Amino acid sequence: MNRFVIKIILLSCILTGLSNQVSAQALAFPTAEGFGKYTTGGRGGRVITVTNLNDSGEGSLRDAIGQSGPRIVVFAVDGTIDLQSKLIITNDSITIAGQTAPGDGICLRNYPFYIRANNVVIRYIRARMGDTSKMEDDAMGAMNVKDLIIDHCSVSWSVDEALSVYKSENVTVQWCMITHSLSKSLHSKGAHGFGGIWGGKGATFHHNLLAHHTSRNPRFASDGYTPVDFRNNVVYNWGYKSAYGGGRYGKVNYVSNYYKPGPATSPDKIAWFLDPAEDGTGAYYLAGNIMFGSETVTADNWLGVGPKSCVRATEPFVVEPINEDTPEVAYQRVLHTAGCSLHRDSYDQQVIKEVETGTAKGGLTFAGGGKGIIDSQNEVGGWPELKQGNYPQDSDGDGMPDAWELRMGLDPHNPKDGNLYNLSQNYTNIEVYLNSIVSFENYYLTLKDNTDMNVIRKYSQNSISEFSRHLKPVGRVLESEGYYVWCCAPIYGEDGKVHVFYSRWPEKYKMGGWIHKSEIAHAIADKPEGPYTYVETVLAPRPGYFDATTCHNPHIQFINGTYYLFYMGNSDGTVNTKRIGLATAKSLNGPWNRSDKPLLEAGAEGEWDDCCTTNPAFIHNPNGQSWLYYKSWNKAAYQKEKGSIRGNRKYGLAISDSINGPYRRYAGNPVVDLSAHGGNKQVEDAYVYIEDGRYKMLMRDMGYFDHEVGLIFESEDGIHWSEPQIAWFGADAYLNEPPAAKHLSRYGRFERPQLLMKDGKPQYMFNAMQGGKYETASGFVFKIDN
Repeated sequence: MNRFVIKIILLSCILTGLSNQVSAQALAFPTAEGFGKYTTGGRGGRVITVTNLNDSGEGSLRDAIGQSGPRIVVFAVDGTIDLQSKLIITNDSITIAGQTAPGDGICLRNYPFYIRANNVVIRYIRARMGDTSKMEDDAMGAMNVKDLIIDHCSVSWSVDEALSVYKSENVTVQWCMITHSLSKSLHSKGAHGFGGIWGGKGATFHHNLLAHHTSRNPRFASDGYTPVDFRNNVVYNWGYKSAYGGGRYGKVNYVSNYYKPGPATSPDKIAWFLDPAEDGTGAYYLAGNIMFGSETVTADNWLGVGPKSCVRATEPFVVEPINEDTPEVAYQRVLHTAGCSLHRDSYDQQVIKEVETGTAKGGLTFAGGGKGIIDSQNEVGGWPELKQGNYPQDSDGDGMPDAWELRMGLDPHNPKDGNLYNLSQNYTNIEVYLNSIVSFENYYLTLKDNTDMNVIRKYSQNSISEFSRHLKPVGRVLESEGYYVWCCAPIYGEDGKVHVFYSRWPEKYKMGGWIHKSEIAHAIADKPEGPYTYVETVLAPRPGYFDATTCHNPHIQFINGTYYLFYMGNSDGTVNTKRIGLATAKSLNGPWNRSDKPLLEAGAEGEWDDCCTTNPAFIHNPNGQSWLYYKSWNKAAYQKEKGSIRGNRKYGLAISDSINGPYRRYAGNPVVDLSAHGGNKQVEDAYVYIEDGRYKMLMRDMGYFDHEVGLIFESEDGIHWSEPQIAWFGADAYLNEPPAAKHLSRYGRFERPQLLMKDGKPQYMFNAMQGGKYETASGFVFKIDN
C-alpha cells in the first residue's frame, strides 16, 4: 500500500500554518485535466456515507445527494440501486466518490442520473438505465451547469443519448465508457441508439470510449458554447454516422482520436470522422486522428469529413491542455483504464474485448442483427451482479478507515481531521485517502514534489551522499510501444540537441530479451527531458562475430573529434560470452565502424573475471591513457550457486595507450569488490567520471545497503575507491506509480546510470527502469541541480 501513499507533509509544516492553507488552483484530484480540472466538489464539507442500496431514505444515495452544502459522498456498500425515479443533483458542491465502495462498486438502473448543480465531482459510478422503466431519456447527463468533472464512469443502455453534457461551463468528461445505447427501443422517434451530445463553454472530452452507437459519436452541440476540446478518445463500431454537429459558430478541436469501424459500421461510413453542422458556421481544428483500416484518411483527416461547408481552422483553439497521447497510445490506455476500471464488471470487460478484437455481440434488428447495436440490455446479459466487499472499520465516521489513519499518523477517533491538510498542501486528508484508492489508475507515474522522507529516514544520514541531494526527478523517457528500453546513454551533439543511444528489444521476449535480442538505437530530442524521436538502429547483432546475438548497454563519449560507442555483445545468448565492443564515428549520425573483436576477453580460467567482460565504463585519463572499467565474476561460482543472484560481481580496470586498444589488465584488480563485507554484497552498472579533479563512480547497489538504491564512490586516483554512499533512492522515494505487473520482477528501482555532461559537470542522470505505460521498461531522467 505504501506505493500508493502520497507523501506525508512534515509536522513542522503543519505547525507553520500549512493546515489552514490550500493552493488556490488545486486540482479536483491529481489526475483531473481539462476545463473542469479545478472543480472542488465537496472539499471541506461533510462526509456522508451511503450505507444501503435503497432508492431513498436515510443512508441512501438519494438522501446524500439531496442534502445541501459542501459534501463528500462515500460508500459502505456495493451493488445495484433500483431507482424509482430520476436521480438529480440540484444542490451545489458535491463529490461522489464511487471508488470508496469496498467491493465491485455501485450501479444505478431504471432511471437517469442528472446533474443540475454547480461544482460537482463524480467518479467511478455506473449509470445503466435500461428499458424497464420505459423512460425515453439519457442514462446520464448535465445541462446549464458550471464546474463539473465526470471521471471513470461507465454509462450505458439509454433510450435517448447515453451521456450528454452541453450548454455548460468549465466541464470535463474523462476516462469514461459510453456504450450500447438502445436502438429500436422505446423512443418516440423510432430507432435511436445514440452516444451523446457534447459541448460547453470550455469543455474537455478526453480518453473516453464510445462504442456500439448508431450515431452521435458524439454530436457536438450547436448551442454557441465554445470552445470544445475532443481529444484522445476511442470510438468503435458506429452505425450510420460517427460524429457530427458543431453549428452556430461552434469551435471544436478534434485531435488525436482513434476511430475503429466495427461490424455495424455502414460501408459508406467506414472511414468517416465527421459531418459538419448544416449551417456551415462551425469551425474545426482536425489533426492527428487515426482511422483504423484507412491509411489515406489517417494521413489526411479531412478526407473523412462530410461535404457540408465548415471553417477549417489552421491552428488549434486555445483550451486547457491535457497530457496528450498519440492516438495509438490513447487507444491502449483507454482500453486499459477507462470506465469503472477499479473493478470492471463482466459487461465492461466484454465491451473492451470486442473493441480489441474488432467483434460485436448482441443486436436483433440493426443491419440484420448480431452487429452490436442492441435494442435491449437483455441482449448483452443485463445488469451484472456486483460483489459486496467488506467496508473497513471507520470509528469516527470521517470516511477514512482506522487502519489508514493510523498508518498516516492521523487520529481514527477524531471525526474532524478529514478536513485538515496534514498530508498535503492541496488536498484535505479525506481527499488524500480518496485519491490513494485509485492512484494506480493514473497508469502514468506522478512525480512527487520532493523525495519521500519516510523512505529516506530508514538510512543513516552519514550514508547519504551530497550527490543525492541535487537530484530532481523529471520522469520517464523513451517509452516505446512494442519494446523494452534499457541503458540510455546521452550526449550533446554539435547541433545542440540531445542524442541518446539506448538498448531495445521486442516486447514479446519480455525482460530477459536483453541477453539474446537487444540492439542499440539512436534517438534525438531538443532537450534532455524529451520528447525523443527514434532515428535509427546503429548496432544490431552480427552473426559470426562476438556480438552475434545481442548488442546491449551502450556508453557514448566524444574525444578528439571522434565519437566512441562502447557496448556489450555476446555470441550465444548467454552470460558466458559477454564481451565489450567498440564502434566509432565522426558524426553522431554515423556511419559507425565497429571492431570485429572485443576490446577485452575474459580472464584466465579460475580468475575472478573468467566468465565475461561487460557493462563498460570509460574515462580518458588526464595522463593520456584510456581506462576501461568492466564488470565480471567467476564462472564456477556463478554456476555453483543457486537463487536469483548468483556469483559475486566485481569491477576491474583495463588500461591502454589507445582508445581502440589493446587493453591490459591492472595488476591490482578488482578495483571494486564488496564481497569482504559478507552477505554476497556486490555492485554493477558502473559509470565513471572526473569532476573537479576527483574520480567518481556511480553504481547500482546489490546488497551493500539493499537492492533499491544507487551508490557513489570517490577516489583520488581512479583505482583506490572510498566506501560507497547512497547516490539515489528507490523509486518509491520520488514517484507514485502503479503496482508492478507480474512479468516485471525488478520493478521500482533505477538501474544503469549514465550522465549527460556539459563543461565537465553532470547536468542530468539517465537511468533504466522497468514499468511505464506499456508495462515494459524505459529510460528515466533526473535533473542534477549543481
